[in-house]
Formats: sequence, C-alpha cells, structure tokens
Amino acid sequence: ERYDEAEAYYQRALKIKSKHLGEKHPDIIKLLGNYSNLLLALNKKSEADALRAGSTVITAKNWSKSKVTPEFV
Repeated sequence: ERYDEAEAYYQRALKIKSKHLGEKHPDIIKLLGNYSNLLLALNKKSEADALRAGSTVITAKNWSKSKVTPEFV
C-alpha cells in the first residue's frame, strides 16, 4: 500500500512547515493530527499517541497565551 509513502511525505511536510511557520502554528497542529491518523492506520499506536500528545500540548499553550476563552473549556 501507499501508507509507507504517505508517512515519508508527512515527515517531510512537518519538517518544511515547522521551519517556515514555527512549531506552534495551527497548520502544524492539524498536520500532526492527520499524521497520527496515518500512524494508527499503520498500527503504530505508540507513535500516533506521542504525536497527539504533542499537538495537545501545543494547542494548550496556544490557548493559554490567547485572550479568547474557548466555549468548550
């Protein structure tokens, strides 16, 4: 299947986007979520969980710096 090929593209996209947008950018968070879904499809649960945890930390830090309080909190 092409999942292995997709994994290489996600890794490349993360490297490029992180360099240009910064690791805390919302696009990076979205990319991490999508990449973690791919890892789950590849039965790489521990790696997927690590990516999700990282994106959750970034999201929490972004919200803590924001003056807007999300309604769902």
